[in-house]
Amino acid sequence: MLEHLPELKLRRLHAGELAGTDGSDARGHLSGCGACRDRLLALEQEALRFQAEIPFERFSAGVQRAQRQSRPRPAQWLTPVAALAAALLVVVAVGPPLSSRESGGRIKGDRSKRGAEVELRIASPAGQPQRQASPQAPEVLSTGERVRIGFKPGEYRYLTAVSVDEQGVITPLYPETGASLPVNEDGATHFLPGSLEFTGQGAERVIVVLTERPLEVEEVKRAARSAYDAAHGDVLRMPELAVPGGQFHQTLLKP
Repeated sequence: MLEHLPELKLRRLHAGELAGTDGSDARGHLSGCGACRDRLLALEQEALRFQAEIPFERFSAGVQRAQRQSRPRPAQWLTPVAALAAALLVVVAVGPPLSSRESGGRIKGDRSKRGAEVELRIASPAGQPQRQASPQAPEVLSTGERVRIGFKPGEYRYLTAVSVDEQGVITPLYPETGASLPVNEDGATHFLPGSLEFTGQGAERVIVVLTERPLEVEEVKRAARSAYDAAHGDVLRMPELAVPGGQFHQTLLKP
């Protein structure tokens, strides 16, 4: 057992995703570690603040993606092998060798940019409790659910987000045009303004890029196009984008 629980493990425990031996070990650690209990309490308070400050009525009034019809591809992404492959692609980063990368919500670029994290928060139109997308596997969306992007930039200073659907349509999310959004690190999780509704059917990949210098949206779109082509149109198997910085990849399965 580490001296303290990693941030991702605490978040998974709070979300009810840590079961079996991992869950019991984590709870055992918490029983004897006041520092980790305080961190878990902070996560709980953060979730309550989010619910209070951004109730679903405001959450659902955000940015709605333009409706577009897409032809569903064969359901190969539903097979266990494809799902496992997708789980291995959830979060990646440019720079370090594979052995030094972290999976989950934490982004690990070069070692001077520690602490960067990205999460997707999902709200349903039925007023049910909001949930955090699991970074361990593709997230299944229900009709009408909306997504918000939260982030801790660590030592990165700029953020760009795009999505890629099965038809190869690349949509800039934040910002829509121009250069990357400037972000500041204060240790808290911040959410980008508005919410996103991903319409159509099939899989769609959300990619968040954190950098130390601004990138043009068109540069990120070109890199996403190259990655899509390299995967032969399979968004579940898209490689990292050929841009600097740290990257977060999350596949969403639309109804």
